[in-house]
Amino acid sequence: MKMFTQILALLALFLGVVVGDFPPYGSPGDLQCTDIQMGDDHSVKAKCPVYQPDKLYLCSQMDLNHCYANQDGRLEARENGNFGSSCNNCRMYGTVLQCNCEISPGSGSFVTTSVDTNDVILNQNGNLNCFLQLGWECQMW
Repeated sequence: MKMFTQILALLALFLGVVVGDFPPYGSPGDLQCTDIQMGDDHSVKAKCPVYQPDKLYLCSQMDLNHCYANQDGRLEARENGNFGSSCNNCRMYGTVLQCNCEISPGSGSFVTTSVDTNDVILNQNGNLNCFLQLGWECQMW
């Protein structure tokens, strides 16, 4: 029994070292990524932690057209949704994406809509990612 207890203690110590050094990726707003801003051409950029010894943070940018669609004037998560073709004046308020989106194609009627990006965009070792599509490194501001 004592040997079993020792093995469990060693396993717990090992898991603590392995897991403890690498915090969960988290979403941009989970106090993981900071300085979240709208970039050019419907992209978002953020300063995200990198779980490597040589860098603390990486500036990552990603095209949100890979992550969202305009569905009847509402932003919704959808792989390669291309919301930018029918939405404009987009801004980031923390992790909330807000845009003016056309209610139906060709209608010319727009509505202001928003979505919390925490549900879709993740930090994968410093790189923004949605639906397994990675962002790219950008310049720190």
